[in-house]
Formats: sequence, structure tokens, C-alpha cells
Amino acid sequence: MRDDLARSVLDKLLDWTDQESSDWVAELATMASYKFDDYEGFSAGERFFERLARWLAQFSDPSDRRRLVDFVRRELVFISRNEMNQAISCVYPHYIKPMLAERAAHQIGVPEYLRYRVVSDTAFKILRRKTVFLGLSDGARLDQLRRSSAELSHEQFSLTSELGNHAQQSMVAKLREAIGALGGDGHDPAFEMVVFVDDFYGSGTSLINQRDDGTWRGKLPRACDHIQALASAEVPVIVENPAVVIVLYVASSQAKSHIELMLAEFQPTWKLVVVQELPQHLKTVASDLLRICDEFFDPTMEDKHKGSVPRGYMDAALPVVLFHNTPNNSISPLWADTEFEPDSLKKRALFPRYERHHADRP
Repeated sequence: MRDDLARSVLDKLLDWTDQESSDWVAELATMASYKFDDYEGFSAGERFFERLARWLAQFSDPSDRRRLVDFVRRELVFISRNEMNQAISCVYPHYIKPMLAERAAHQIGVPEYLRYRVVSDTAFKILRRKTVFLGLSDGARLDQLRRSSAELSHEQFSLTSELGNHAQQSMVAKLREAIGALGGDGHDPAFEMVVFVDDFYGSGTSLINQRDDGTWRGKLPRACDHIQALASAEVPVIVENPAVVIVLYVASSQAKSHIELMLAEFQPTWKLVVVQELPQHLKTVASDLLRICDEFFDPTMEDKHKGSVPRGYMDAALPVVLFHNTPNNSISPLWADTEFEPDSLKKRALFPRYERHHADRP
């Protein structure tokens, strides 16, 4: 009933023909059922068509409304939970396992054309067990990564923030037991490969960036300090100079280029893997849409972390929504909601974002 009411409102808001109404609503209904209704940032009971009608109603120009509907139909990239799970399921078999096989083959001298056989060798199995996966945030979704990596032990996964002394001792003890069970008693019980994992980056600056004074900031410099501390602990958890891989489930080409540029100076031996790269051509460049973004953005959304970002943080201008939240690298009409903010313009975003930094949560 609420969807039907919202669709009747759309008929009043949009100057479309009967044929366009039929075709466009059918397309949007399919996407709402398949993806949009599942956006986790909607309030309880809220659905896409209701949100769409309220979103469009705040734009006074009918041509702008029509352009925005066309944008949603043709340009919006909505990454669903199932699609994210698919990217996660590729991480171990398609990226990490081949890296481990290559390292094990080099260790035991297996020629390249026979490397497929190395996965049954003890050297590979020990190296696989001596690999640890560390989540850089809750978005790493280590629970899903564990389930999609059946060859790995539960003890090989942890958030970096959870590796306290007790967790370190437990991981070392269980690694020692596992190595013994695999027949590798002569091996040190310390991890040789570290895989850092996270879900999405639109610009890459929060992962790693360099300040004007040459010092480093971001999750990776902090993670580097963390593994150095684990390597120098009284009972080392990680070997000195481990192999390090950074796995991002989804990232824009802008973010990938930035991270690779920074890593070339910060830690040139670290490898970056992006499972799903969002190509540069997705970036919103149409002048009419950029004008709408500039007019839409509410200055109330400005803060010391991102500044004024009508076209997205770092002007990324992405047309991207993730099922659980909308990146602030996307264009502002998608996420920059101030409907319930005091002293604001009461802007309603299509997929309102939950902000990590907020004045009410210092």
C-alpha cells in the first residue's frame, strides 16, 4: 500500500509519459525488490519507493527530478550484501592461495610448471597455517571471510584491535600445536604472512596518507606499528619482516592508485589486492548532476574530517551505495541527510549515511 501511494506521488512529481511511467516504475520496482529495499540505513519499515518520492519532492525543478530518476536507473551502483559476499569468497582461493603456493614452491624448489602440485606438500600446509588475517575495521567482515576460506583455521583471523596479550599467547600456542600436527616441529610458531583486510575505499586517504611534514597517517601506518610490536614481543607472534598483503573487497580506481603510490614509498614490498575495482569512468562528471550536488549540499554536514563535500570526499563523485552504508566519497544527494539535524536545511538523502564522526558523538 505504501509503495502504491509513493508511486502515485511519483506520477505527480515527474513529467513522464504513460509509457515512461510504466517502463521506469517496472525497472525501479525490480531493483527495489532485488537490492534497494535492503539498504540497512533506512529506518524501520521504510522502503525504497517511499524514500524516492520524498527525496524527489525536495527538488523544485521537474527537469532535475527527471534527471535524478534517470541517474538512479542508469548510473547508480548499489553493492548488495550478496555481491559483497561474492567478493569476499574470492579472497582466499583466487588471491591468497596462489601467493602461498608460489612462496612454498620457491622454498622447496618446485619448478613453475609443477606448482599446482605444491598445495599437497607439507611446506605449503605449514606456510598456509602460518598466515594470519587481520581486519582493519568491522567492515572486514572476518566472519564471512572465515566461512568462505574452509582450508583455514578459525585461529588465523582477528581484528587488529583485538590482539591483546591473551589473544597473542593463545594464537602462538595453537599455531605451535598445528605446526606439530603437520609434521613441522622445526618451524618457529610465528606467522610469516600477514593479510590486512577491509571492505571499501573511495579515495584511500584514510588507509594511508602522508602529511606535509613527511610523517604517515592512516590505518596502514598504525597496522605497521602493530605488527612490529608483535614481532618484537617476548614471545613473537609474527616473524620479522613478514610478507604483507592488503586486501580490499571493493575500491575505486582513484583509491587504488593513491594507495599504490603511497605504498611505493612507505612499504614497497607490501602488496595490494583489490577484488572489485570500480573503474574511473563511473565517476560522475555530467554538469547537470554536479550542479544538483552543489545546490543540494547542506553546510551543516561540514566538519573538520571531510570539509565541504557536495561532490563527495576528495571530489571522488562516486555513484556508489553499499548495502550497509553510503560512502561519503559518493555524490551528496545520495548520502548527505540533514533531515533531523538542528539548524539545518532539512535535506533528505536517498540512501542516508550513518556518519562515523558526528558532533553529538565526540
